[in-house]
Amino acid sequence: MISTHMFNQPELIELDLKKKLANLYSSAGIPVNYHFKTLETDWSRSYSPSGTLTGTAKKRSEDIFNFIKGYITALDSIAAGDGLKVKFKTSIKMITDIILDGSKSSGKTMLMSLIAQESINRGYSVKYVEWAEYCDRFISFDSRGINEDFFSDCLNCDFLFFDNLYQYDISNNKFFVVQLDRLISSRINKGKVTICSIDTINNQNPAFGFIWNKFSRETFTFKLPEANLKIENKSKRS
Repeated sequence: MISTHMFNQPELIELDLKKKLANLYSSAGIPVNYHFKTLETDWSRSYSPSGTLTGTAKKRSEDIFNFIKGYITALDSIAAGDGLKVKFKTSIKMITDIILDGSKSSGKTMLMSLIAQESINRGYSVKYVEWAEYCDRFISFDSRGINEDFFSDCLNCDFLFFDNLYQYDISNNKFFVVQLDRLISSRINKGKVTICSIDTINNQNPAFGFIWNKFSRETFTFKLPEANLKIENKSKRS
C-alpha cells in the first residue's frame, strides 16, 4: 500500500497548475521556448545577444524593462480600455495597444510572450500569431472558409499578438488587405487590445492597408535596444 504521506500535496497541486497553464499557453500559440519566463530573470538590462549595452542602448533596455513591468501590472486596466498612464517629457498618454520595434534577437518575442502569459494567468482570452502563419492562412481568397474559426478567434480575443510583421508580397492582394483592415478596425471599435512586433529600424513601416497604417501611426511604438559593442553572448533574448 502506498502512503499518501510520500507525496507533497502542495507540490503536486503546483505541478498540476503549471501543466494546465502550459497547455493554455500552447493553445494560445505562445512559443514553447518562452513558457514561464519572467521579466526579472530573463531580460538583461546590461547585455544583448550581440554584446554589451552602453549609453543610449543601455538606457533604452532599462526603459523597456520598466515599461513592460508597468504594462503587465496594469493589464486589468488595459483590458478594460483605460490603459496604462505613461508620462513623457511634454505629455501624458494612456496606452493600450503597443508595437515593439527591434531587430532579430532584440527580445520582441520574449516580451510579447511575457505579456501574453500574464494575460492568460488573469483569465483573458489570448491569440498569439506568427505573421508568417497568418499570411499563409489568408493570402489566398480560397482559404477563407477553412480558416474562419481562426479569424474569428483573432477578431474576438481580448489580447491579439502579431509577432514579426514583415512585408510579404501582399501589396496587390486586395482580399488580404481588406480582411486585415477589417480585423484591426473591428478590434479598435470593440476596445480589444492588439500588440505587434516589427522590424523597422532600418526600414519604413510596411504598407498593409489604410486602417493598419492609421493604427501603426496612432499606436505607441517602443524601440528595443541595439548592442554598441560585440562581446561574448550573456543573454537569452530572442
